[in-house]
Amino acid sequence: MYVCVILLSVSLQAILCECDVRHPGTSSHSLLERPRKVASSESVSERPNKGGLLRDSRRAYRDSQKVKHDVKQVDETPPGDGETQEIFYVDVQDDAGDEAIENTFWNDSDVIDVYAYDDVPGIWESRRPRSRSKGQAGVLPKWQRLPTLENISRFKKLVQQTMACRQLPALTLALVKGGHVILTANLGHADPELHVPVTRSTRFAIGSLTKAFTSTVVSEVLWRRNISLDTPIDQLMPDSFQLMDEVRTRSVTTRDLLGHRTGVPGYFHALMMGFPSHVTRRQLLSRLRYVPAVVPLRSEFLYNNYLYTLAAHVVEHLTGRSWEALVRDHILRPLGMRSTGFVDETKDFGQFALPCALVNGTLRNLAPELLLSVSPCGPAGSLYSTAHDMARWLQLLLGNGSTPDGKRVVQESVLEETTRPVMPPPGIGTDLTRPDFPVADVEQSYGMGWITSNYRGYRKVWHSGGIVTFSSRLWLLPGAGAGLFVATNGPQTKAKGHALTAITSMAADLLLGEKFWLNSSTVCTFPAPWKPTSETSRHTAADTATSSTEDRVPRDRSTEKGTKRGSEEFHTRHLPDEELMGVYSHKAFGDMVIEQVVQNDVTLSETDVTEPVIPKGHDHSESATGSGNSSERLLLKFGRFGKLKLTRVRPDRANQWEGRFVGPLWYVTASDESRDPLRVQFLQDDAGNVDGIRFPIDGKYDIIEFEKRQQDPRLSSSYSASCRGCSFKSVVLAVAVSHVLGICMVWRLTPM
Repeated sequence: MYVCVILLSVSLQAILCECDVRHPGTSSHSLLERPRKVASSESVSERPNKGGLLRDSRRAYRDSQKVKHDVKQVDETPPGDGETQEIFYVDVQDDAGDEAIENTFWNDSDVIDVYAYDDVPGIWESRRPRSRSKGQAGVLPKWQRLPTLENISRFKKLVQQTMACRQLPALTLALVKGGHVILTANLGHADPELHVPVTRSTRFAIGSLTKAFTSTVVSEVLWRRNISLDTPIDQLMPDSFQLMDEVRTRSVTTRDLLGHRTGVPGYFHALMMGFPSHVTRRQLLSRLRYVPAVVPLRSEFLYNNYLYTLAAHVVEHLTGRSWEALVRDHILRPLGMRSTGFVDETKDFGQFALPCALVNGTLRNLAPELLLSVSPCGPAGSLYSTAHDMARWLQLLLGNGSTPDGKRVVQESVLEETTRPVMPPPGIGTDLTRPDFPVADVEQSYGMGWITSNYRGYRKVWHSGGIVTFSSRLWLLPGAGAGLFVATNGPQTKAKGHALTAITSMAADLLLGEKFWLNSSTVCTFPAPWKPTSETSRHTAADTATSSTEDRVPRDRSTEKGTKRGSEEFHTRHLPDEELMGVYSHKAFGDMVIEQVVQNDVTLSETDVTEPVIPKGHDHSESATGSGNSSERLLLKFGRFGKLKLTRVRPDRANQWEGRFVGPLWYVTASDESRDPLRVQFLQDDAGNVDGIRFPIDGKYDIIEFEKRQQDPRLSSSYSASCRGCSFKSVVLAVAVSHVLGICMVWRLTPM
């Protein structure tokens, strides 16, 4: 009896091994083996086929495409690890010579893309749904099938073509379906000027994709404490919470903050220029009481990064821990997102793709330190990441809060709450509708860090991100169990926005099994031929409305007719520079300093006086100087990076000036995609004395006025902050002078 059972068990085991049967629910982690070391001269096709899982169809497809494999071995230490781990990747290159998608091994526990590998146990074969012949019952719907290798190859080529024609220097992307990473790609150059290639470890700032991390952590903390998202914040922070009016102070909830329905505009430019480094999150949020609202509470969608930061500060107050620590403990560490962090905590940007701008058609690098401008509003957009890490985030979201191996990280109800509709769609003008376009992609609602749309009949939950010139998109297609992430480092053009729309649409079609509605021609012309477009204009409304810190040029309202104080109807006399100089202050946004500057003034640092290259045909020097006197220039200093050279618009407009950025933000007013200066208006009292300045803190609502409080700029707090490094020397000098004077006095009083 026992002998028969043993023989039967051995026979069954042999059959299972020969047929390579695996349980459909087996985690892909258990299917992976550590790849053996391979000499770079050894061909992939010569390597042994472990487990006998290589399908003849895969080999035939590879041979038909004449794909050449170059196997390399790299040693690298992932961030936070104490020992060097081996990384193997295969660069696939076809006969056309274009660089293919990079596929990588990280360590034993990672889910990896194995399409380019012949010697790895077959995740593809074991996971690929077995489609039946046409007409046979039980055929899987196309949205449940994994993409074919042919379609993946076609998608890869279209992405590369899109990057080339739209001038995207670098791109990273990740595709996930059915709990598995289908594809990761790292393409282009992280350093556009030096042509340093993007690698698997290259970091990309993801801007407002951070908001989904914030809404998840905030909702999770409140859920654990049995606090509703609709509880007024005044009840959670009774001693320290105050907004601009009594109604908002007593009524605003966390859901209002995360759903952008407080009625307070974004006041973006203060954040673009950066608050001084010594301003803390608590200090900034305490100033919100001085930021004016423009519409009633819960009446209109108005995107606001400051109030998103306030939502994160609520849980900081409740837990006694920073938002950064909460994100690490609740999301990053449980998911193993070791290459993800916060830009405002970064000291060395050596592993980052560099932001860039176009000047006369040539890419120029920008200072990565501009990313620090997000501080102290990190919860609105400070995260950076890689495609590999963002694939893990996609898996968690599509797994309803659980990882592919079943580990619960976030409560399912918490994630559902973040995507629940809070406000009507923002109406940012990016909907695709039929019959104008071959497909429909229409927004439906805004939740908490997520927009819900309908793409080709499928529910789409998504958001975009932008900071400096970085742009990113993340889509979830919950019905198909699929998701995608894509990010690029610039430049900030409308062409880039169209490129991201094309790439994300093609990626979604690939994951859904739909026929691509874009081809090798239309990826470079979209939205044409369906609608006309101007590639040289500013970036898309999607980037401006849903991005964290996109660098937008404000709407010029200074020349609109009206009876605002300081308008030309009241005063037309010429205002000397001396009357304009001084310190102007706002209770929420701090000090703005106006100083007189002569060209090549030695008081400015080298980076300040370096004139940016004005695009050909757009030199405004004549109109800017107005009177023809180039010495009539003023320097406006505001925030961490904000420095603008001011010139008069025209002699007959005495109090209206144009400003062009100098220093790190030069590209905002002097690159191909952004050429117009900012308009600044000096305000006068009834007697004609200069008593304020109107500066476009918000591109739409021209309501912020800075009040003049000091005539001498050297007395301002910002000036004092810039001279802190000199304080010790000043004290020493003062002591020395006092000592010498004391000796002299003693000598004078001593009788001869």
